[in-house]
Amino acid sequence: MNPYIIIALTTYSDLNADRFGADLFSAIGEVEPRLLPQKAGWLGTLSRDVKTSEDFASLWREDRQIYTSERRGGTRRTTGGIMGVEWARRSAIKNKGKIVHRGVHYSNQAEALVLHAEWRERVDWLKLFQQLCLLTRAAHGMMHLFTPEEIAELDPDDRSLYRREGFHGQNAFTYSIDSYGTRRKLGPGDPNMRVFRQVPDLTWATWLGTNFNEQYDLVSLKSTVANATETKDGFLFTVTDQLGDVLRNFATFQRRRELVKANGFPKTFFPE
Repeated sequence: MNPYIIIALTTYSDLNADRFGADLFSAIGEVEPRLLPQKAGWLGTLSRDVKTSEDFASLWREDRQIYTSERRGGTRRTTGGIMGVEWARRSAIKNKGKIVHRGVHYSNQAEALVLHAEWRERVDWLKLFQQLCLLTRAAHGMMHLFTPEEIAELDPDDRSLYRREGFHGQNAFTYSIDSYGTRRKLGPGDPNMRVFRQVPDLTWATWLGTNFNEQYDLVSLKSTVANATETKDGFLFTVTDQLGDVLRNFATFQRRRELVKANGFPKTFFPE
């Protein structure tokens, strides 16, 4: 297995907005043109060629509603759901990405952007991550370099989604406690769906949006982490100086990650 990058962003912004496709194309191209999409589409069928920002943006203007057909008469009825745009690049630097739109019936559900790319050390991954966090106004963002050593340590059943798409979607960050003291997932209509109370784990780079206010110790984090950047919309930090540190010495990275968790998140991480 070759090392690879995952960027996963959870947001309450509307990623179906007309301008988003063009803005996303520009944000990627500004950092690394070799990551720009070449093919795009929906539901795994990437039949549209992408050569320009307008090519990519045009997909957002398509009718991507999900319909059902009645058995008699073939009448189509919209479910209210919208297919997220998917894209891929098949030449260097190979990558694939997708948009996940919010649920049909509840406006307090999150959307997501996921990018999976082959590892190249000379790419300014941190700049790309920050640009995408700002573009999507992310509630949470993660970027990580997955290595064979770390993958071997993961439980294949519990962490398969983490390996493929990272952490995204508010169920990764929210929970309720029942009368027996057990943590439970919130239902889609629960008013606490935007109250982020936990982080599944720390990746090399993390963006904490305002949904995480009061859930971490900013002063301690700043004194422990690397590459810290604070804005009105959130706080971005990395566990070590360089993303390649994860590949060069995973044991050292793991020790640093546990130190950051202990110092910066006294209320956020919980034992299973």
